[in-house]
Amino acid sequence: MQLPELGDSGRLWNSLLDLSERLPAGHVVIGGVMVYLHGLTAGRVPPRVTQDVDLLFDIKLVPTSLRAAVAILTDMGYTVAAGSPTDSTHRYVGPDGQLVDILAPHLRENPKPDLTTTPPSRTVPVFGGKEALEHRVVAAYSTEHQARPTWPWRMLI
Repeated sequence: MQLPELGDSGRLWNSLLDLSERLPAGHVVIGGVMVYLHGLTAGRVPPRVTQDVDLLFDIKLVPTSLRAAVAILTDMGYTVAAGSPTDSTHRYVGPDGQLVDILAPHLRENPKPDLTTTPPSRTVPVFGGKEALEHRVVAAYSTEHQARPTWPWRMLI
């Protein structure tokens, strides 16, 4: 699917596609961007666009993916969002004000998975995240980017 022009919100697609090209494999887009992409796939243009990108990482498949993602964000000029609680650092701000949330699925594993993002802080576990990771589809692109971000599909059908 070709991503539409978003006017002032266009940096959202650029952020999403830049991140999809650089971040570790095994992640999906969730949240408002996922809902927007589902709407487009169904032939509808949602009335509003979210201002952040929520990325969920498969920490069971790649246990180090959260820290790897944060390292890449840091290299891209992202910093921890001001006001982030020490115990749940998951929001990062890009050099142009882009907002990205780095998230992990809620897993009932023993031992508990490492949710560390920017030490000593941890991300927020997402209930239903494991299911989102099991139902990925690759479908969005832009004329400026070769990245193909993924998002859950069968969950909402």
